Amino acid sequence: MSETFPFTKMHGLGNDFIVVDLRAQPFADWFDDPGRIAALCDRRHGIGADGVLAIQEPRRHAREQGAVARLRIRNADGSEAEMCGNGLRCVARYLQTSDRVGPQLKVETGAGILDCVLLDDGLIEIAMGKPSWEQLDAQLAIGGSPWPITAVSMGNPHAVIFCDEASSPLALQKLAEQHGAAIENAPNFPDRTNVEFVRRHPDGAFTVVVWERGCGITLACGTGACAAVVAACVTERSQPGEWRLVHLPGGALSIRVEPDLGQVYLRGPATTVFRGQYSRSDS
Repeated sequence: MSETFPFTKMHGLGNDFIVVDLRAQPFADWFDDPGRIAALCDRRHGIGADGVLAIQEPRRHAREQGAVARLRIRNADGSEAEMCGNGLRCVARYLQTSDRVGPQLKVETGAGILDCVLLDDGLIEIAMGKPSWEQLDAQLAIGGSPWPITAVSMGNPHAVIFCDEASSPLALQKLAEQHGAAIENAPNFPDRTNVEFVRRHPDGAFTVVVWERGCGITLACGTGACAAVVAACVTERSQPGEWRLVHLPGGALSIRVEPDLGQVYLRGPATTVFRGQYSRSDS
């Protein structure tokens, strides 16, 4: 079996992706092969990435609502994700370059048709949609300790855990390393979940370390940053209606939750690293 296709390597705050435009090759069977995806994302033997972003033609209903493309997402382990904030920003930047789209565009995702705005300062703003949440009464017992969790959906699942406000980024990282996989695969989450370890700062900002479903710890997660701020508003740790800075290992994102909790906005960068041609044969 052989594979040959062009790709673009991109990242949002270090959360990196292999972007493939399947509009010119709509029958790329390898995209639905978890083993092939994992091989592409392997950082020693493949291109290396946290996931693969496939750009496809929007489906009819989405096209009729103004979508210019459809985004499908594969995690590094080959599983499919519904939504990725950093990934969508990368795709918006790609479409700006390849299709010469205007500053406002709609993209079909697993979380619905989302609006993207290419701002004058180089950042990209995404209307992420309406979140949903549930505060779990039954605390998860992981590693012998109880974990009070706020479960938030941003089109994909998140388990948000607020840690001591004196916790350092290194302490949050260690918690993610020690407990992220167990929480991701806990029985409470039949489809697995992303996990956010969060510290709230006195000035209203947050530090977040994310264990991503199907990837492990990543340098940034757009939906994870949104979920953290939504959970903070729901638990009265923060007030909606204002932009909140979320510090991640790879840099900072800005998040605003509407006062009625009906919409979440995400602002951040998207960077093109390089373009290449992938070619592989098993023979």
